[in-house]
Amino acid sequence: MLLTGLLADKFNAKYMIIASVLTASTANFIIPLLSPTSVYFAIFARFLIGVADALLQPAVNSLLTRWFPANERSYALGVASGGRQIGALLIVPTAGALCSQTEFFGGWPAIFYVSACAGLFFIFIYAILGRDKPSKQSCISDAELRFITNANAAENVGKKRMDRKRRLPRVSADDDDHVSSQLFARCS
Repeated sequence: MLLTGLLADKFNAKYMIIASVLTASTANFIIPLLSPTSVYFAIFARFLIGVADALLQPAVNSLLTRWFPANERSYALGVASGGRQIGALLIVPTAGALCSQTEFFGGWPAIFYVSACAGLFFIFIYAILGRDKPSKQSCISDAELRFITNANAAENVGKKRMDRKRRLPRVSADDDDHVSSQLFARCS
């Protein structure tokens, strides 16, 4: 996710979100179509969904940084994270209902087709209405644009992180007890 976060800051986060949802939707189409042929298609599709998720969250964080002032950002992140959790909560009974019927795509494949179509619908709407930066959005008022721009002006929001040179502190894992204990706990 570190690499995708840097990419979202450097490039257009809107297109990263579209790429993420398109990748996940494609993978959701692959599962019911090709997994009866070989389990490896299902494994590959689930891998693609993981890649899509790795693209999505850093791009959303990049958008939230540009669209919300610092004092409202934690609330916006909570709403975005909560929305993902509510979606996960709602898909369980929906998947059960789709699985129990046989008229609509033959039961279990309907879960993946509905999910993929929902992703494509989101892409259609977001491609039209979504913008990477408030300055590119035509649906907000001038007062709101000034408020967001002024609130974020002092923060270096939207600046390329690649331009800021920082050195990482070098710590020898052999000499640091905290690092060694964490490595031992995580790897054992």
